[in-house]
Amino acid sequence: MANSSGSLNMADIMKNCTLSGPNYVEWKRRVDLYMGFYGYGSCIKTECPTEPNEESVESDKISYNKWIEANNKMKYFMLGYMIDSLMVSYMNYPSAKSIIDSLEVKFGKKSSAHVEGLWEKFIRTKLSEGEDARQHVINMIALADELALQGRPIDEKTKISTILSSLPYSYDTLRQIYFVSGLDWKLDDLLSKVTAQEDAKLRVKEFSVNVVEQKGFVPQGSKRFEKKRKFKNGRSDWKNNKRAYVRQDVEKSEALEKFITYRLEVEKWTDNKLKSINSDRGGEYFSNDFERYCIENGIVHFCTPPYTPEANGIAERRNRTLLDMVRSMMARANLPTSFWGEAILTAMHILNRIPTKALEKTPHELFVGKTASISHIRVWGCVAHVLIPDSNRDKLLSKTKRCVMVGYPQRSRGYRLYDPESRVILESRNVKFLEDRFDIEGIDDSQKEVLEEQKRYRTDSSETFRSITFKKKKHSDF
Repeated sequence: MANSSGSLNMADIMKNCTLSGPNYVEWKRRVDLYMGFYGYGSCIKTECPTEPNEESVESDKISYNKWIEANNKMKYFMLGYMIDSLMVSYMNYPSAKSIIDSLEVKFGKKSSAHVEGLWEKFIRTKLSEGEDARQHVINMIALADELALQGRPIDEKTKISTILSSLPYSYDTLRQIYFVSGLDWKLDDLLSKVTAQEDAKLRVKEFSVNVVEQKGFVPQGSKRFEKKRKFKNGRSDWKNNKRAYVRQDVEKSEALEKFITYRLEVEKWTDNKLKSINSDRGGEYFSNDFERYCIENGIVHFCTPPYTPEANGIAERRNRTLLDMVRSMMARANLPTSFWGEAILTAMHILNRIPTKALEKTPHELFVGKTASISHIRVWGCVAHVLIPDSNRDKLLSKTKRCVMVGYPQRSRGYRLYDPESRVILESRNVKFLEDRFDIEGIDDSQKEVLEEQKRYRTDSSETFRSITFKKKKHSDF
């Protein structure tokens, strides 16, 4: 804002700030800055002094001349930064003070136009995806406070609902929690929840999934899978459905959010109401918000006695089945253990589509109402050749890319495939599988070291198991 000589640069102060009416507050703030720097404030704060005569003292003459000079400079300075229609309207005003007084009445903080402008800004401001949500909430709260100062207060619920509505689509779950659960939030609660989600998005941004058709990516070797070391196994039991769910949680604080999403989904699909839930006394299920949500929605929360996992046998048995399947899949596939998250989702996908001893139909058929096809099931971890779209390939190069099958998309048809060369995960339905091949080409030295270390660990573990089994058999001979 200063030039090379150290003086204030007028053009920099008023850059992109031509007065149009609604922007009067910002325009006036910059005019005050310019006026204060050059010491022209007297022409705005005071009326024009009496014109001196021959008998006037020298000090009065100096004051008058100084006021006239400041007034002329400020008047034409302000006119130069107005739109044409306003400039023509104020061209014949006698002083800078008279211009400011008129503008204050039309566009000032106490004018109805200013209040309406603030209200329009409050209800129409929308945050774009990727922008700072926390700062956006702070700005919206400040805007609401300014409206209150101007005599137009807004109640707490309207503030929260308006701010939530202004957030992008990635905050849909947070909106559902507020509007569906009916929890009594304060502005501080909203700010803390938005901040927590923003921080989580920043952490995940370094190593998260961003799948879009065949151009989506997941950086492997990253912490995406390592971070989500915990998973929640749930089960719906409408009409003995026994359909299982898996939710991978980064934080225990997400339990209520995941549960509300789960409840909305299953009630919509089954046309039944959730009446009760069973838990193992995990701390995430005994938070004040979780308990309040259950009470307000008439959901009875049953729990097992302390330190008795056998009382929650169905869930514990399902956990063991899942982990056994994942171990078997990881042992056969030539993939790092960081893919365990993809493996457990694939295992659940299969379990929901096969019959059990207790049911004549599959859990998926009972839940959805139609038989689930299993013709798309492929060997997990096998080599797969993915068709490269015409728009993304050279005419003289291969039409396919060698990848590894790692799962099934949850919201589309096709397959999830890991590309070891670019270390990303793709989604595609145009795939040819080599289900007896598990060798991976294109991995770098660091990945090879990880795979070799895991193979040695698996071999050592199996040898230890065989030696223990042999010793037991030998001991039983005595």
